[in-house]
Amino acid sequence: MNPLKCIIPFVLILLSACGGGGGDGGGGSGGGTGNKFGQIAGTLIVSASNHLEQENNDSLATASLMVAGDTYSGNAAETDSGFPTAASVCGGVSVIHDLYKLNVTGANVRVTLTMGSDDTVKNDLDLFLLDANGTVIDSSQGTDQLIETVVPPTAPGQYYLGVQACKGASAYLLAAGTTSTTTALDRLTVPVEAEFVPGELFIKRIANLTAQAFNTRHRLEPVRDIGDDTQFVRIAKKSSGVSILGVAPSDKLGTPGHERNEALGATLEALLRLRLDPSVEFVSPNFIRRASFVPNDPFYKFQWHYPAIQLPQAWDVATTFGQGVIVAVIDTGILSGHPDLVGQTVPGYDFISSSAIAGDGDGIDADPEDPGDGTRPGESSYHGTHVAGTIAARSNDAAGVAGIAGNAKIMPLRVLGRGGGTDLDIIEAIKFAAGMGNASPIIPTKKADIINMSLGGPGSNPAVQNIINLARNAGVIVVAAAGNENTSLPSYPAAYAGVISVAGVGFDLKRGPYSNFGTTIDLAAPGGDTSVDRNSDGFADGVLSTLKDDSTGKFSFVFYQGTSMAAAHVSGVLALMRGVNPSLSPFTIDQLIDGSHPSNLRITNDLGDVGKDILYGHGLIDANKAVLAAQALLNQAPSSDSILTTSVDSLDFAGFFNVLQLNVANGGGGTLNISSVSVDPGAPWLSVTPTTGVAPLRLDVNVNRSGLADGNYTGTITLGTDAKSGISIKAITITMQVSRLAVSGNVGEVFVLVVDPVTFAAVKQISTDASKGYKYSILDVPAGEYYIYAGTDRNNNGFICDVEDACGTYGPTVKIQTGHVLPDLNFNVNNAQNQPLSLLRLASTAPTLKRLHR
Repeated sequence: MNPLKCIIPFVLILLSACGGGGGDGGGGSGGGTGNKFGQIAGTLIVSASNHLEQENNDSLATASLMVAGDTYSGNAAETDSGFPTAASVCGGVSVIHDLYKLNVTGANVRVTLTMGSDDTVKNDLDLFLLDANGTVIDSSQGTDQLIETVVPPTAPGQYYLGVQACKGASAYLLAAGTTSTTTALDRLTVPVEAEFVPGELFIKRIANLTAQAFNTRHRLEPVRDIGDDTQFVRIAKKSSGVSILGVAPSDKLGTPGHERNEALGATLEALLRLRLDPSVEFVSPNFIRRASFVPNDPFYKFQWHYPAIQLPQAWDVATTFGQGVIVAVIDTGILSGHPDLVGQTVPGYDFISSSAIAGDGDGIDADPEDPGDGTRPGESSYHGTHVAGTIAARSNDAAGVAGIAGNAKIMPLRVLGRGGGTDLDIIEAIKFAAGMGNASPIIPTKKADIINMSLGGPGSNPAVQNIINLARNAGVIVVAAAGNENTSLPSYPAAYAGVISVAGVGFDLKRGPYSNFGTTIDLAAPGGDTSVDRNSDGFADGVLSTLKDDSTGKFSFVFYQGTSMAAAHVSGVLALMRGVNPSLSPFTIDQLIDGSHPSNLRITNDLGDVGKDILYGHGLIDANKAVLAAQALLNQAPSSDSILTTSVDSLDFAGFFNVLQLNVANGGGGTLNISSVSVDPGAPWLSVTPTTGVAPLRLDVNVNRSGLADGNYTGTITLGTDAKSGISIKAITITMQVSRLAVSGNVGEVFVLVVDPVTFAAVKQISTDASKGYKYSILDVPAGEYYIYAGTDRNNNGFICDVEDACGTYGPTVKIQTGHVLPDLNFNVNNAQNQPLSLLRLASTAPTLKRLHR
């Protein structure tokens, strides 16, 4: 039997009668390019930054050289020889099996070790950082952990990276990437710092398949429609491995003894597969978010942060103190019995769907009371109560602290529990706050005016962005904390379009040492700094607000620091503004922040560099300016003008991708027509579809590298609209690289698959490697339309493009006609961390595919 005629189709169909035998050539029977067949050929382009491990690399003298941007694929086993070390390592093993020499030139570098995802129960690899003398100075030794990470010092110098097989043996991928590398495509990544729930995904389909057919094809179990044509699904058991001679593969998800990490790997692999399915508009994991604060446990005179934003002056103007305004605090819930919060709430909801996270013994219910997010006494933060107190604690009552908008009401929506909270629950809370249908049986009689989310984490989820868009269109202002990781890596939800991202400052109005920074910051507010007492009041310069002593159960007032506190200040000021002028729209608030309002009114004071900067955005919130602006605009009719907004200002195709999406939306009222989409005439390699339409509109931006010389290319696409406010014409910068036949790296053996786009079954394959110049030729391809994928199978489980593999695709599709030869299908194949969409965590655009029998 010809093994090429007996295939194991991708994921869904397992044939049990395949005969044995080797060979993976592209020939087979059928008489070449006869009446029913065509032929394809080309060269896989492998970047010089891809390397194979060179044995024996188990000493300082034989360590392989590595620089930032490099990846090495290798194998390690506990039976290998190794470099002796006195460091404390697993199970008493005293050697490091593989060594790499790393030259740090001053850039921030993050090194990640990814082991094969199939056998994390039996195998365990660890990562070590050694100095120039071979002494271990740092390590990442997680138990059964798929990914290990170390960050070398930023000082230039020579270091060594060590890979140790603590248990068993595994293929691995070692990558050194810069921590500061970000692009417009970061919104599609799964950053290495991001946490997500294994086995759960958000998916929005393009309607060319029924939901049932789509879920069957990808082995997905539908759980909930969350709106905007988006499904929340769980991944069914993943068949892993190749069934040879009728041996059925094992189902690893959900089997006894399966480790959480196996499910994490399966989730990443599902992401890889689904992101290239033409039926998918977007797919995202269910990210876990955490409260954005840094607690430091110990009445108005200690609330230094209020005079810092001119709040006493604002109170003289906003004498209603936010009367009639509702602020939804999406957080850990609330301590409704706190004396400063009694009578300050409207009905909320507990949206935590996991009883393990909830800590109150059940799933979602109508009780948003905070039972504590700690697992032991004294550990709970009661974070939502602290945030709520800053926004709307009872004021002028001769007790406790003052809230910024003391007559406003808090709508407590519980989404954070033990270990944080998930995007799924946050989405439902946003829908509740905005007066939309949600997972509860309740729609509030009056929606919230403002949503405060003092929570966040890395990783963008388009499903959350879509719900935020709907909330804004309903008139709800959305505020979020910028994050406390002291990094430029975007934190979500703050970095989503339409969300006011708030950085934190201390008493000296300088950036808090914890506060995130970057281009997504909109403005700053007091977040405190509990490491100092610059105002000499005898207390650390944190933000004082309502809390409870977790060990005694007594209500208290505590200083916290963080961008959570900063976000609460902005939400409180916005509540004062809405109390003065209920007609203020989210779009008007945006204009008052960035100074683009026709009235030239602003609600911030410039900090740092002149104009918008990466530390403070448009400056420090000024409560007095804010309420005066609200008052000045009181008699103006709310604008129904359309405003042009785009998901990104640039697209970088690098050398890997042929199609990327650009989303165009209306950031204002009325209707926004996209009257034209024109392409730079100096960039004939660039095209866009469609070219007109009514927002929201998804544009497919395409590049064609055929016939282009090696080099970097830049072009623009220009959107023409009838936007009434802001800009009506916008240019989007497009960049692309061409390195057609620059085959200088090595990723090992690569399988090239011809895949049916409907069934996702492989119909033909061939293998190639560096000794062949990564050239390939596949004969006898039946006439039709196909995907062409290529990837390694480093753990020999029958799947290409697992998280430890190299991957690539030629696409979106190739049409093969009877008797025709397509001789120049050249495309890039690189290790996962070398792909722009996976720079930080293995989320390339190539799918996970079953290859044919060897």
